[in-house]
Amino acid sequence: MSTVHDARSTEELLAQLDLYLTAGIGEQVMRELQQSPEVLSVEMERYDLLMNHRRLPLVTMNLSGTQLCDTCLAGLLMEHASTLTCLNIANCARLSGKVHSLITRNIKLENMKFLDLSGLARIFSHILFKTKHDNVRIPVVSLSDALVSLMPSQSRQLADMQKREGAITNLEDMTWSGIDSDESGSSASPGSSASNFKMLTAAMTNLQAMIFRADIGGNEPAVESVGKLFTELLGPTSNLRYLDLSGWRHLGYMHYIEPLHNLTTLVLNDVQHLDLAIDAICSVKSLMHLDLSQHNRISGEFSRPVITLDRLVCSLPLLTALDISGTNLASSPSNDDWLEFNNAFEHSRSMQEPIQACMFCSNISDLFLVTGPS
Repeated sequence: MSTVHDARSTEELLAQLDLYLTAGIGEQVMRELQQSPEVLSVEMERYDLLMNHRRLPLVTMNLSGTQLCDTCLAGLLMEHASTLTCLNIANCARLSGKVHSLITRNIKLENMKFLDLSGLARIFSHILFKTKHDNVRIPVVSLSDALVSLMPSQSRQLADMQKREGAITNLEDMTWSGIDSDESGSSASPGSSASNFKMLTAAMTNLQAMIFRADIGGNEPAVESVGKLFTELLGPTSNLRYLDLSGWRHLGYMHYIEPLHNLTTLVLNDVQHLDLAIDAICSVKSLMHLDLSQHNRISGEFSRPVITLDRLVCSLPLLTALDISGTNLASSPSNDDWLEFNNAFEHSRSMQEPIQACMFCSNISDLFLVTGPS
């Protein structure tokens, strides 16, 4: 009993008592992990504890800000694949591009509903920062190999896990896949290694909410690369209802959101150059909540503010909440507004009142127009 009193944390206590516990206790362990500065390595007792979903079931896995490695994440996801619904790995500094193959080649997360990738642009660097002449190669790794190579002391546990899960891992050799991120993609033939690469979302086909706030910093990827990233990342997520891409400097024309026919909430706070994305946004007829707000009025300038606002409210019949604070969408018509108005509408619609465009949509109950200091 004295050893129990000496336990310094939740996971030490649980390990000593060898208890079978509720998901709530597992979430408490997650919170303690977030407060721990050390690397979540395979040798740590807390990892052994988390790798037993029968004793410590997890529905929500909040690992944001932890020093989680690719292999540890893949192992945790495999262990809790049948129950896990929410995964937050935002700002996990040690994750890399290897995590995609570790997850997609070995794991199916059919119950996963929520994913937070904020601060993880680097795990997509093979797409975002690849030049036309690069031949970026990222590892396609068998989870069994990765676990055995990094945690030989736990090979028995892995064997037990394989038996329990019906041998869902493969003892394959580590291979390498060349990824051609050139926008043209003309050199990639069917069956090539490039076409075999899958984003981690390929294992989460029932995802309903995704947050991926930018952390690009001083590096500015080409807009074509950003478009390719989100085309591949969102491709398997046709059931997505909530999408937050706040903070990205340039999301291009955003054609990749057009297939998201179930999307009801789109958050684009502080995304610049949104003029280019209006066509794609207006095509998502299921939208109910749209956030185009900006903290910097300069980045919130639209070339045709009144026409743009009119298009938004007229094109989105289900829209009930629109946040345009910090933008010029509620301002007087610009020269471009008047030019298009004269050419296309022949003065058939008055544009003297900047908010008059909103009157065409009676469904909007929440309209945020705060522009801040000029």
